[in-house]
Amino acid sequence: MLYISEFIILFFFCSVIWLWYDIISKRELAIYEGKRIASNLNLQFLDQTVHCTKISLVRTSSNWPAIKRIYLFNVSSNNDDRINCQLTIVGVKLIEWYVPPYPSNL
Repeated sequence: MLYISEFIILFFFCSVIWLWYDIISKRELAIYEGKRIASNLNLQFLDQTVHCTKISLVRTSSNWPAIKRIYLFNVSSNNDDRINCQLTIVGVKLIEWYVPPYPSNL
């Protein structure tokens, strides 16, 4: 028979595993969306630069709680520059993105 302390330890380990999986899957989503945006703008996506800068709890339009993550990443319009860009993901949806003006290589 399991005791309360064993339930707490089991809950803790399950929570850590869920949190790890959630962090990894949302980073993969940010990489996918960043690649898609860069491709649409004819930019080179620098995938090793994706990192989460802010995590917060927000309410969705249907009034459910969700985790909001802001990711920063870099793209390049040529091989000499780095353009800092931003993605905002709430739950599993890309809510907004920002790519600053950059010189075009036409």
